[in-house]
Amino acid sequence: MDTFRKSRVHFTINPARAHVRGDEATDHWAAVSSGMYPFMRSYGFEDLDGLTVCHSIPEEAISRSTEELGARVLHVLGLERLLMLKDAIRAHSASAFSGPLRHRNTLVAGRVD
Repeated sequence: MDTFRKSRVHFTINPARAHVRGDEATDHWAAVSSGMYPFMRSYGFEDLDGLTVCHSIPEEAISRSTEELGARVLHVLGLERLLMLKDAIRAHSASAFSGPLRHRNTLVAGRVD
């Protein structure tokens, strides 16, 4: 049993609700072989061409940016409305704090700008 599968079994996680985030072909195949869905991001050691051409990972399964990866994860979890909320908060914050009074380190949608 591989580490992903051992963890999933130990914590009694339904394979349909188990996901792995990776950026290398070994991450993809380890997730698939353990019954988990791989979220792939093309950066780091293996780029998009390396993942698709050399390792036969479908291009549709690979996010090309952090934003795309985040949108995919939110979609799978049924939380895509958070993206709209984040944009609305950001637009409101930009208008509310524009000008010389804008405070750096403003908390926007769970992160500090």
